[in-house]
Amino acid sequence: MTFCFLFLQRIIFCFMPVFFPMGPRHMDKFLIMTKFPKKLRLFFLDFFAKFDAQNREIEDHENISRFIFYSRHFKNKFKNEALLPNPKDNVMSVYRTSKCGEEKIWWLGKNFVENRRPDDKELRGRGDFLAVSIKSENHLSFQPLNKPHPRHVNIIGWPLEKDQKKAIAIDLLAFVTFIQIPQRD
Repeated sequence: MTFCFLFLQRIIFCFMPVFFPMGPRHMDKFLIMTKFPKKLRLFFLDFFAKFDAQNREIEDHENISRFIFYSRHFKNKFKNEALLPNPKDNVMSVYRTSKCGEEKIWWLGKNFVENRRPDDKELRGRGDFLAVSIKSENHLSFQPLNKPHPRHVNIIGWPLEKDQKKAIAIDLLAFVTFIQIPQRD
């Protein structure tokens, strides 16, 4: 019990600048009501995510999920635009979802992808495929990042030409199963 108390005490002291940015008399109530709960929640998510560590090497039989935020990426079926890399850094962000139930996969998407997006887009669905489909495709490979979650991985090795990227995405489309997010209550 003492350990729990000390642990919580440390967390509170870590966030004291948020509680009292200019002293208790000048405390901004809005700051406390909005930033502190979010920072505390992210702290706990990051802390407990460390216990979900994965092997560094990605096996061929592992399930990979690509989370989707735009409805234009699926209309009755998954579209190849959802499998294109980010144009800024030429990588595609995915998550390793082997040994995860449906609930945990959606939890990963909500807490480690949706809630950390700067544009506040809502999660719409995901595309699931096996790692072997990436490894066999035109020199693409995986780069485990472990941030913001140990299951986070980038797919690297994309060509620079737009037409070649689109051709790879069309080839990958044959291996992807689209799953729409369950209705939220």
